[in-house]
Amino acid sequence: MTLDKNVVVEIDKILTDGFDDKHIQTHSTKKDVRKALLICKALDFLSVKSGNLYELKENAILAIQDGGIEKYLENIRLDKDLEKTIKDLTKKSLKNQIWYNIMYVTVGGIIGGLIGLLTLLVSPNNTEKLIQELHKMAKQKADNDDNFQTDIQQMRLEITSLEKQVDSLKTASE
Repeated sequence: MTLDKNVVVEIDKILTDGFDDKHIQTHSTKKDVRKALLICKALDFLSVKSGNLYELKENAILAIQDGGIEKYLENIRLDKDLEKTIKDLTKKSLKNQIWYNIMYVTVGGIIGGLIGLLTLLVSPNNTEKLIQELHKMAKQKADNDDNFQTDIQQMRLEITSLEKQVDSLKTASE
């Protein structure tokens, strides 16, 4: 729905008169003028000065600077379209960034797993050598434990033998 050309002319006239005279009178019997005043109030162009006298507000001055009501409304429409486009592009960009981050993490995990697997496949000799060394160390520990147990057993036997000799000396001296 577009504004009637006569109403647009009346709105521009109200804005110009208000800018030149600093106040606007609202008593008119013309249908286009009444409609123009209603639209000006709806767009927050006017504030009540007293009774039926109005004065221009900031939005009205902006409309005058834009070159009239048609340019002002067109600029508002363009601003809203631009905001919507920016929001849509930002939303799309964020979705793409999330998707790329997921892909990077997945690819990084796959590459890390492959490197780990290749390391194991490339150096099986080192792994076998380490296993053999661990077996040797375990066998040495077991041998040391056996020798230690044998030494403990011999010490117990000597202690028992010495206790018997001490007891026999005690009984002989009594």
